[in-house]
Amino acid sequence: MSHIASIAPSETANVMLLDPESQAVHVVASYGYPYGEHADAVTGAQLPLGVLPLAQAVIASKQVTLVEDTERDPRWRVFPATAWIRSSLSVPITTEEQVLGIINLDSPKPGYFTTEHRFWLEAYADQVAVALQNARLHEALHQEHERLQTILNATTDGIFYAEAEHIRYANERLAAMIGEPVPRLLGQRFSRHWRLGDTDLLLGDMRLSLARGQTWVREVVLRVPGRVPRYGPGHPVPLNHAQAVVGILRDLSTLQQAQRRQVRFITHLAHELRTPLTNLSNRLYLLRQQPQQREVHLASLENVQRRLTRLVEDMQQFFRLDNGDVTFRRGPLDLVVSLKQQMSDQDPLLVGRQVQLSPHLPPPGAHRGR
Repeated sequence: MSHIASIAPSETANVMLLDPESQAVHVVASYGYPYGEHADAVTGAQLPLGVLPLAQAVIASKQVTLVEDTERDPRWRVFPATAWIRSSLSVPITTEEQVLGIINLDSPKPGYFTTEHRFWLEAYADQVAVALQNARLHEALHQEHERLQTILNATTDGIFYAEAEHIRYANERLAAMIGEPVPRLLGQRFSRHWRLGDTDLLLGDMRLSLARGQTWVREVVLRVPGRVPRYGPGHPVPLNHAQAVVGILRDLSTLQQAQRRQVRFITHLAHELRTPLTNLSNRLYLLRQQPQQREVHLASLENVQRRLTRLVEDMQQFFRLDNGDVTFRRGPLDLVVSLKQQMSDQDPLLVGRQVQLSPHLPPPGAHRGR
């Protein structure tokens, strides 16, 4: 505001910024308002454009607007804090696309403002427009950087940017993988943490791929104190900048654990299916050979069918465990009945093998009353 006072002297001045979304103006700065008991009501004031016909006219025309006498101009609106004003000069702060705000000079004297006021204030408004535009672009760039940084740190992959094979940026996940804080990683060669013996071969292969403009994808083993984690695929991607790459490291240990769980599950499933399917095959054979035992064999087949159904349901429950959707209902279980049922299911496997099963059920030990 001191610049305005020096180039276009007036008793008072204020700067309004326009909010296009709310269609309101906000007085962000002012000086020289000692008049009346409402002197403090200027800076910080926020008013809808609907109550400011003069501001609407300035914004619509994008032209300097002079009010020689506020008592004779129908566009002027009187407020307690500005009732003393008799003349006003308003200059829009504009870019090529839009109006950013308005600079207002006010005076208690009618006809106070001259052509010289207008000339200097227009020149100053152009500079303010450039400064505001730069400030908004800087803020938008800062917000975009913050959003990008949040996304990069939230990913489960380690990500780095390197020039001439030296790290210039690393996200927090990469730092956690390597076991060093981000500031310490900056400036290091990204191959420094590769397992010894792999470095020269991998670097040669990578450089050849990048020289051809290709993405390099390999599995690498990092040297981390106390452990030997495997990471991959590494994805150094060539950029237009000379010798600049973006690298992505993915932790394979979680994937490998999932693959091992999958193998164990399939093995267990094959084992669980083999017994009832064998029983089913044997019972069908016995049903043909012993039609007089039809009811016995059909009852066993029904047990096999129930077991297969329960197995399918257990598989569904297994996949729901991770989501916490499975509930268990505790209740009494007769172990003798359960064991005898299992023995009955095995009868077809014992036919012709001279094997006889007899249950021996010792009483379980427990602390009475607990």
